[in-house]
Amino acid sequence: MKFWWSKRDIPEFEGLPRSIWQQNYRDAHRRARSHLQYWLNTFFYFAAVVIQFVVFDWLFPSDNTFLYAMLRAMIIIPPAFFVWQHFTIRLMSQTLPSCFTEGR
Repeated sequence: MKFWWSKRDIPEFEGLPRSIWQQNYRDAHRRARSHLQYWLNTFFYFAAVVIQFVVFDWLFPSDNTFLYAMLRAMIIIPPAFFVWQHFTIRLMSQTLPSCFTEGR
């Protein structure tokens, strides 16, 4: 399985000017919201974040200070967001490939 580290790594965007691939990505993302898989991905993203917060609190009990909360959020949210973004881009590339190539 190929991982896209960011939306700029999508192969269909190679050779396109920045303004066009940004518009294509926004259009594809807007259209992907009508698919059930998009909403399942979003649900699993939030469920994974909540579960990770609970496990983090169980492994590293501490007073709920601002610094602890910020550290916990910086450790948990980026990996979960990366996985959510990857599956969203994969959904868009499989179901909406014409959105990525518009403007060529």
